[in-house]
Amino acid sequence: SSVRPACPGAGAHMTMLASDVASASMTYQVPKSITGRTVKTQTMCTLGPASRTRKQLAQLLVAGMNAARLNFSHGNYELFDEITTNLRAAMSETGLHCALVMDSRGPEIRIGTFANGKGVRLAKGQRFKFVSWHVKGDDTQVTLLSWTLWQHVQPGDKVILDYGLISFTVVAVTPRCIETTVDNTNFLGSRKHAVVKLQKPLENFRQSLLSYKDTEDIAWAIEHQLDMIAVSGVRRAADLDEVRALPGFAESGMRVLAKVDNAAVLECIDDVLASADGIVLCRSDIAVEVPVQRIASLQKSLIEKCNHAGKPIVILNHVLASMRSNPTPTRAEATDIANMVLDGADCLGLTDTTATGANGVECVEVLRKICVETEMSVNYRQLYAELRGHMLSAAAAAGGAPQSLGHSLASSTVKTAWDVEAAVIIIFTRSGEAARRVSKYRPHCQLVCVTSSERTAHQLLISRACTPIVVGSLKRFEALVDHVLKKLAREKLVYPGDMIVQTSGVLDSDEGTHVLSVLQLP
Repeated sequence: SSVRPACPGAGAHMTMLASDVASASMTYQVPKSITGRTVKTQTMCTLGPASRTRKQLAQLLVAGMNAARLNFSHGNYELFDEITTNLRAAMSETGLHCALVMDSRGPEIRIGTFANGKGVRLAKGQRFKFVSWHVKGDDTQVTLLSWTLWQHVQPGDKVILDYGLISFTVVAVTPRCIETTVDNTNFLGSRKHAVVKLQKPLENFRQSLLSYKDTEDIAWAIEHQLDMIAVSGVRRAADLDEVRALPGFAESGMRVLAKVDNAAVLECIDDVLASADGIVLCRSDIAVEVPVQRIASLQKSLIEKCNHAGKPIVILNHVLASMRSNPTPTRAEATDIANMVLDGADCLGLTDTTATGANGVECVEVLRKICVETEMSVNYRQLYAELRGHMLSAAAAAGGAPQSLGHSLASSTVKTAWDVEAAVIIIFTRSGEAARRVSKYRPHCQLVCVTSSERTAHQLLISRACTPIVVGSLKRFEALVDHVLKKLAREKLVYPGDMIVQTSGVLDSDEGTHVLSVLQLP
């Protein structure tokens, strides 16, 4: 039918595989979102043993996975080799794009493994030891790995494991052993994350951000052409420079996301945000160091800062956590997702549910259902006015400096889309910067981002509303526009009579000619 339906179907991401746009042709059908509407909020899935095969990964892609997270705190190169190979095969098979994101280990603290391969149940009040040598753990002791603060621990300090699910109070310390009592009854599994809370915080203490293992892992990521790195343990903006200075990193084209996973980074978050290409809020980690009553306001504040800066933000951990074993989420989990969408999160990240859970595909489907429904209640016109107003206020506070050409075009593009009730905005971009600028102003319609770089397409898949199309070349502009419009019509993203807003020219810089145009489909 040539009549636009009330809720048009749309895919989350598309590809045009022809080397020359003049001979491009559609080779697959873009999958519709679960409820038949375009989904603007992106989905990141952590991959692991339950999501490693080509079939499993293809199912996740079709369900709506936009970005794949490889957590280097778990897994090994053999597993990640298998996953990246199978994911790229699944992308080729389905025609769907997906960003590959490395999550670095960072200066973390973890316990060792238990002799039974699983873990032990500890009772409140029992004695338990953390030792500095490698042992096969049992219900009396376990190894505490990679911790440089050992000599600073004193009786009365706390050891918190598994993101607060079980904690210990230090009662005695020897050069190679920390003796504790268990604070609460719970199960303790192998290699769980640990935080040591000192009663007397250390002054001027500085852990190295990158271990030797981190540098090896990043070299692996560069070699395997991953798209982004989420840097763990960031405490200052200079930490990101340390990553960018690694051999081969600048040439790799990887974008750098700063993880907010410790309290120290909050003291300089504005500097870190200015340096980073995006933010990943790790709610499990930060909740151990920040009082629980502050988590909601902290999340809202970070989302707002990222929205104002035009940097994507990913919210990670405890998203639909109960669906690791349950077929449906709790009401609180559904409300949590809706609030993140309303607050302005670009991307929501699933962890255990897709890495080791039994309902990974169903979890992605549920997540996207909730996002679609919530996005319908967003007042995009008011949101645009707020973001535009903040930008103008910031410019006035800086002495009335003129707005850059790129940002002026981006805000004007979204304003024009409102004025003409555009069905889509088409952006032609090489680096993706133009698309991210337009995404900042939260348009009501989808952003179709046309690029000749597959890397750029993948990196846009954590920015809200971005739908990348890869073409062989950005040359022969008139033919390119014609073929893109025909493709969108085939995929039922646009219909006869629809208004289309497009931007073109030197879109990824603040110099040169910028063009904003409006056309109506015949």
